[in-house]
Amino acid sequence: MNEANKSDNIVHAPKMVKITKVIQENPTVSSIEMKAPNIARIAEPGQFVMVWCPGVDEAPMGLSIIDKEKGIIAITVEQVGEATRAVCSKKAGDFLGIRGPYGKGFALKGKKIVAVGGGYGMAPLRALIQKFLKLNIFDTIDVIIAAKTKEQLVFLKEMEKLAEKNSRIFIQPCTDDGTRGMKGLAHQALLKIVSEKKVDEVYAVGPELMLKKVFEITEKHGIELQVSLTRYVKCAIGLCGQCVLDPTGTILCTEGPVFNSNKLREIKKCFGKYTRDASGQKITF
Repeated sequence: MNEANKSDNIVHAPKMVKITKVIQENPTVSSIEMKAPNIARIAEPGQFVMVWCPGVDEAPMGLSIIDKEKGIIAITVEQVGEATRAVCSKKAGDFLGIRGPYGKGFALKGKKIVAVGGGYGMAPLRALIQKFLKLNIFDTIDVIIAAKTKEQLVFLKEMEKLAEKNSRIFIQPCTDDGTRGMKGLAHQALLKIVSEKKVDEVYAVGPELMLKKVFEITEKHGIELQVSLTRYVKCAIGLCGQCVLDPTGTILCTEGPVFNSNKLREIKKCFGKYTRDASGQKITF
């Protein structure tokens, strides 16, 4: 399906979809699977959907599962505010309003790959890794799963099981307190990998300060990078300008949320420095 046809099939009005499964990933993060064949059919890793919890709010959320054959999608949500708490309170059989998918996802590039996930940033990387596996278009994938403590690591067991079945996948957990895997931060684990082996593409999702550190490492080592950025998204179709990036005027919801090294160089005025709140005021990281 070409891009024009995909655009024609995007669901722009919230459609109520049934929740089929809820998995508690850790004390504050839940994965919510839903039957949404129209979205699953055209969605790609790195894209997002707008999730509407009636009576509460609507918020952008990345896709952690895209199963085109079964028509299943999943979002992985951290409880950080009213909307995310409301979504995480849902049970199997309940309904959520979904529209999308929106934005530009990951481009599948590179043969020797590193995926760097900080916290629940592993969500879109999970979908990306599954697509690489399905298409079998890689030589090696190193997966860095980072969190403050071992209790907060997301999808670690699932990734370790993948590595047990595929000798080309390597898992490196790392925690701030050293309770699981390497003691340290995600970018430190990345630096160790790129210092020891050849890497030609890095994919990273997580807190923006982490992404900035990852970018500095890939720039120094001449490695291409794709990251997923987060901004306050209202309309998701490029009309309101709420998610604009300085100084280029790049609109995250339509031109992102995934950006490559070239684009990150262009938005260096704001990347890793500040975001904006609902009123447009700058908030430094």
